[in-house]
Amino acid sequence: MRKSFWIVLALLVVGGAQVAHADTFKVSGTAENISGGTLGTCASGASCSFSGTLTVNITTGTVTALDIMFPGLSAFDVLTGSMGVGSTWEVFGANSTPSEGLELDFETSKTPASLVGFNGGSILGKNVFIVGGQNPYGIQGGSITPSTVPEPSSVALLLLGVGILFVTRKRIGHSRPSAV
Repeated sequence: MRKSFWIVLALLVVGGAQVAHADTFKVSGTAENISGGTLGTCASGASCSFSGTLTVNITTGTVTALDIMFPGLSAFDVLTGSMGVGSTWEVFGANSTPSEGLELDFETSKTPASLVGFNGGSILGKNVFIVGGQNPYGIQGGSITPSTVPEPSSVALLLLGVGILFVTRKRIGHSRPSAV
């Protein structure tokens, strides 16, 4: 009976580590400055890098947050919408400048596009735009890759398994008869 208890406990601990699903993704890529002027450190006509994070609930298939930086602009950290079209997912965002917006398109592995079980994809493009004006950046490409941050509930499950192991081991050690 002891052996089966330890096997079940080991499966609980290992299972806790396996349940973790990445729902925070690293976003990185290049965008061409098409504004006609310098934006921060990105000269007119130059390809400059952008980066940030995209938060996706891969169980429900919804984008829940974004935080993406382009040179010379405030962070795009307000999610204004998202939707799937074909095998492409479109995310729309805004920053603290009310007239600036972001449209980012990326590939999913499913058609029709779904983010359930999403594990990353290629950025296909789109742009950063100013309402009623020009586009400061044309997004050329990039990638969305899983972050290594574990989901909080998985960490809690793993710690629960370790705690049970510690308490049980301590009780079993005290309940053994002493050798005479």
